[in-house]
Amino acid sequence: MDARFDRALLRAIQETLMEEWDPIGVKGIPEASDEYDSQALRIYSYLNSGWSADVIAVYLQETENIDMGLTEVRCDSCLAVARRLLEIWRKHNAA
Repeated sequence: MDARFDRALLRAIQETLMEEWDPIGVKGIPEASDEYDSQALRIYSYLNSGWSADVIAVYLQETENIDMGLTEVRCDSCLAVARRLLEIWRKHNAA
């Protein structure tokens, strides 16, 4: 990570994934609090690179379908979460 890496922002991304995305239903299970950490790191990098909410939503959907093997289509949920992540990123970086 570069010098501009912000742990508070990463934590906000992790919390959003757990609270609003959570495709495998582990929210509220303390032992699973790190379940989406790898996705959070990637999303942090993608947001830092200027990716749009639409592209991040595709990443979330592909993660569900390919990496997690979930076949249920949740595109609307993924886009809503991606928009929320972008909003968090913008608010944090405007401060």
